[in-house]
Amino acid sequence: MNCDELKSTILQWFGSEIECRSSGEDSLIATFPVLRLNGDAIEIGISPSGNGLWRLTDLGETHEMFYLADLDFHDDYVRAEELNQIVVAHRLKDSEQEISTEVGGDELAVKVFDFIHALQSM
Repeated sequence: MNCDELKSTILQWFGSEIECRSSGEDSLIATFPVLRLNGDAIEIGISPSGNGLWRLTDLGETHEMFYLADLDFHDDYVRAEELNQIVVAHRLKDSEQEISTEVGGDELAVKVFDFIHALQSM
């Protein structure tokens, strides 16, 4: 095996593991073979937000996971600061209902992986 064969094999596997479905006009939900700390696959919503921008959202799953794990990030708590650092470092918005970001179409693929990395870190 050489590097090109390895890349091709990994890309083929990764591509076959991504599930994607429509969630309305020009919007979709993609499930990636990347897991959260609780073992669930990371699922994100992708939709146009105007002016050539795309909105990525965690569909509220991150805060739902926090709620089910009985984690409270409103107190002066070390984990709250860690969460805030991840949000700032990845330039995300945290509405306390969902985590989201907007990105130009030319950066969409890169930002999807950055967003997945951020969600996995949370």
